[in-house]
Amino acid sequence: MRIWLAPSAYAPAIGGVEEATARLAEVLVQRGHDVRIVTHRWPSTLSEMSIQDGQAVHRLTFTAPSRHPRTWAPHAAGSAVVQRALDALPVPDVVHVHCVAGQAMHLVRYCRRHHVRLVVTTHGETAMDSGRLYQRSPLQRRALRTVASRADVLTACSAWTKMHASGIAAAFSSAEVVPNGVRLSDWTGLPEVSDPVFAAYGRHVRQKGFDVLLHAFRLVRSARPDAQLWLAGVGDQTAELRRLAGPGVQLPGPLDRAGVRALLGRVRTVVVPSLVEPFGIVALEALAAGRRLVYSDVGGLAEVADGHGWPATAGDAHSLAAAMIASLDEPARGPRTDRLECLWSWSAVTDKYLAAYCLVPPVLPERQA
Repeated sequence: MRIWLAPSAYAPAIGGVEEATARLAEVLVQRGHDVRIVTHRWPSTLSEMSIQDGQAVHRLTFTAPSRHPRTWAPHAAGSAVVQRALDALPVPDVVHVHCVAGQAMHLVRYCRRHHVRLVVTTHGETAMDSGRLYQRSPLQRRALRTVASRADVLTACSAWTKMHASGIAAAFSSAEVVPNGVRLSDWTGLPEVSDPVFAAYGRHVRQKGFDVLLHAFRLVRSARPDAQLWLAGVGDQTAELRRLAGPGVQLPGPLDRAGVRALLGRVRTVVVPSLVEPFGIVALEALAAGRRLVYSDVGGLAEVADGHGWPATAGDAHSLAAAMIASLDEPARGPRTDRLECLWSWSAVTDKYLAAYCLVPPVLPERQA
């Protein structure tokens, strides 16, 4: 099968959507499918076509209009350029949009012209976008409704994400929940850790709740003066977090996959203190690594935790501190490896997506009035 995966962003950008797309592409290729990544060209210094980890990546400048008439003509011209660039590629059997953003309407148009099947997955962009695009832009909300109505299959990475997207685009109420996965081999074989060491990592943005974590950690240190916290990542909030960091806190900056594995190898508990979280791949990685998990009771995190770990009230430093201390003193609560393999491995997730690809009827052209 010839498949285009079309995320809103891709490496060198770092995030859940980028990671999910890369891992899905990896398994699809292993199974003999022809996969191309089609994504936005940002920054513009990136080449239009490259090979990353053996995978073809095509970057196009997906334009978007605004309410101002002066943007309409450039958008129309840019849209024509995009369609010509897409037409130069071999026609796929399926286009799979991950995270509806500027790329989605262009790909809807392409799929309708070529009668290509369209699968659209929401990853929580309606709630988690740091710029609150969906809250600010009526055009973006209308685009989501249009894309959802013209997709052949809709999926969401969690039941919470499905619910939130359906509040804007009602078509998502019938979406299938297909979770993100974890490459289990990346996280097995880590040593047991008895020292009171915590880790958290991700983008340093307000929604991740890392400022709440730092306040909570001060309370933890009052009970456990030997406790340590590693807070990895980078983002708009990094400078503020450095100011808030007290004794026992280290901020090592951004980490690649190998760096995250090394970090988890020396900690006892992973903390996910998000204020909003559509899925929570960090929580899934923690469980796969055999680490103890403390997490906020919001969004898709409870779905990922699946009854394991220690929940805390989102945004409440005292609740978070109590859960962190409990994670050090109480018996471990983690899933069995076979359950992780069955529910969360990328092989299992890919099976679900392939079923969606194969069951989709072809898109029919619009009838002329």
